[in-house]
Amino acid sequence: MSMTCPNIMFCGGFGNGKSRFAGEIGFQLGCQIPGLEVGYWRKTRSSIEDTTYRLFVENVVPEEYIKYQNKSKLTTIIKPTSMGGGNARFDFLGMDRVTRKGSYWFDIIIIDESIEFTEDELKMMEGRLRGKHIPKPLMIYLTNPGAPGSYQHKLFVQNDELPIDKRDKDFAYFCATSFENIHNPTAYFDRLKKWIGTQYYDRYVLGLWKAFRGTIFEQFDPKVHVVPPFPIPSNWPKWLSVDFGYDHPLVMLWIAQDPGTGRQYVYRQFYKTHTLVKDACASGKKVTDACKETLEDITADHDAENRAQFELYWQATRAAIKDVKPGLQAVQELLLPQYDGKPGLYIFDDAWAERDGFWYGNYDPDPVLKEKSLPQNLQEEIPRYMWGKDDKPVKEFDHAVDSTRYHVFTQKTGMLKGGGLEVYHGESFSRR
Repeated sequence: MSMTCPNIMFCGGFGNGKSRFAGEIGFQLGCQIPGLEVGYWRKTRSSIEDTTYRLFVENVVPEEYIKYQNKSKLTTIIKPTSMGGGNARFDFLGMDRVTRKGSYWFDIIIIDESIEFTEDELKMMEGRLRGKHIPKPLMIYLTNPGAPGSYQHKLFVQNDELPIDKRDKDFAYFCATSFENIHNPTAYFDRLKKWIGTQYYDRYVLGLWKAFRGTIFEQFDPKVHVVPPFPIPSNWPKWLSVDFGYDHPLVMLWIAQDPGTGRQYVYRQFYKTHTLVKDACASGKKVTDACKETLEDITADHDAENRAQFELYWQATRAAIKDVKPGLQAVQELLLPQYDGKPGLYIFDDAWAERDGFWYGNYDPDPVLKEKSLPQNLQEEIPRYMWGKDDKPVKEFDHAVDSTRYHVFTQKTGMLKGGGLEVYHGESFSRR
């Protein structure tokens, strides 16, 4: 509370209390400084509404302190208190829903899940620190660790590792493990301890900025995540996600979501080489129509010509949100146990099967891939999808994986029609 450093990062493991802590900081300063303007940001408006904003109004600010609240605009103003201050304004914003970002100004900006923001976006927000109520406008970064060498890693972690006399004193770094939040239940700690020995324990429990080596989806266990098909209710929302290819496989994944639990199921796959888009559309449309399915949305790679063909021969597609590392992390989160101890993503096994007039599994498998012992579906790709140099994925065995990432991350950003996404986001479970 007494620090004058203009840039502070609170980092660490899942559930270590970063969002709650930042909410408390903003509220306490608002109680002391008249007219304070605080802006809380996340990548999307839907995510900040379900997490940071909800936490702030339900668990941080006592109801009797609230002078004004606009739930549609996610704005809260607090009254003057015995400590002074008051009439402080708190705005909760998503980067995707703010068109005139330059019109905002703040004394304090708090960025939740800052690892999801690009350097350009962070610079844009820094330019909004034009408040006049505190001597030094303050920018607070909240994040789980990422890979070493990233922009934020250089600003804070590498700076913190320098001798004290050589550090840039405008940047302060604080890190806490998941176990330092005493309010987490014992069962939660017991679950995290099961990750000991994995890279995910180092990064997401201990809060270490470590590059992953080896398989990207270490959480994946075919004995857990690959399941026999079962009849999918007609009222479950369903989507298609497409990764175009020719010499490499053209992939279409059909994905359904249980609206009660938020769990998602890749229930049908098309995975073929040397296939024209119009032929893939004909096959996909045929089985979709035969099963009397309605697709909420189709997410696709950005190739304009292929997307135009898809619209001509089947239906229009949505350009996927293709950010690689945030997208991979979103898939990783779904593979982890969720609020009830079960993963958020399952894959139906590859046997082509019919249940109650509905078809599941691998549709029209590619004999060439089988002959060459190459992956023929998502579950066979995942164990062979690896990290390469500079903490970047190797561009191999990534076709169904890319298609999965397109769907999950585009849905996470709130861009897809229908359904929601329930995942663990470091501080709490939230329905998207």
